Amino acid sequence: MSVPRVQIVILNWNGYKDTIGCLASVFALEYRDFGVVVCDNGSTDGSLERIREWAAQGDLVSTSGDDHELPRRAITGGPIHFVEYDRETAETGGLGDTHERLALIRNGKNLGFAGGTNVGLRYLLARANAEYVWLLNNDTVVAPSALRELVDRAEADSLCGAVGGTLFEQREPDRVQEMGGATVSSWHGMVKVLGRGLPASDPRPRELELDYVSGGCVLVRSEVLTRVGLLDERFFIYGEDVDWGLRMRQAGLRLLYAPAAHIWHQGSASSMRASPTHDYHNIRGSLLLIHKHHPSRLPVAMAYSIYRCFLPKAVRREWSRLAAVARAYRDVLRQIRQTTRPVEVKSAGSLRAPEQHQSLPSGIAS
Repeated sequence: MSVPRVQIVILNWNGYKDTIGCLASVFALEYRDFGVVVCDNGSTDGSLERIREWAAQGDLVSTSGDDHELPRRAITGGPIHFVEYDRETAETGGLGDTHERLALIRNGKNLGFAGGTNVGLRYLLARANAEYVWLLNNDTVVAPSALRELVDRAEADSLCGAVGGTLFEQREPDRVQEMGGATVSSWHGMVKVLGRGLPASDPRPRELELDYVSGGCVLVRSEVLTRVGLLDERFFIYGEDVDWGLRMRQAGLRLLYAPAAHIWHQGSASSMRASPTHDYHNIRGSLLLIHKHHPSRLPVAMAYSIYRCFLPKAVRREWSRLAAVARAYRDVLRQIRQTTRPVEVKSAGSLRAPEQHQSLPSGIAS
């Protein structure tokens, strides 16, 4: 019995160790028909060379820990055949076999999560050889059954736009990090992650009301890419998956949750929570989200952000984080002045990224 073909897109930026661990678990999946696309955002740590070496050797073991129920499986099929393209060639569909196991794409520079991932999505749209696309953060390890669980959930609902799984903390595998995704406030753009901190042994409901599916693990029907569009690159990092989910819902599609699709995610290691970098992108993404979807509520969102994010840092005299928040407000206002209407993406065209993003930490998690 045939199964829908899935293409897995993984973004790498100076994080080859995490990416190789992720790839090792991916190539141990039970699912029969999938390919993998790794988009590299101009890494300077030798990532592509290391990934090439890993693929050529083949018989390697994932980097999962020994003390928990993380998947730890050797790849026994020998070397993994891969092709490699620059960004321009990839976005026109590349060359050769349409069923390669691994494609490496050199993006050439740091395009952020949205821009870097979109290169891979354009590549897949041009090739038109998969029913589904699975976006997966490079700092994740997946259970062997994860992809099958996601596809089964999607196939059971003709209105499915995207499906998420259960993300666990990689450092505390007995704790849930996220159940599928989150809800988002239409007044201030901040999100409420579902299930965070719950014990892994707790029962998890199959039906959840999601405003978006986490970009760290989201299975999307390929037809949704043309119906709804790709990720909005103006968000760069944080907010692009929220916007994508809201656009899917506006198109009448459902966002689903597959509780038994298990993924272990580092998360905070790649985004440096409670850091100026995190503050800047998180606040900027939330406010741009409100400007795009509820522009009349932006003054309320700004006031709430100042109360929630700016004033506490001033009281605590966290000057570097305070400066990052101020830069976020400045850049959002600049962005708004440059357009006469809310940010809108009708195609996957390249968009300029803020200069703040040139020194993002490894992994670029969503």
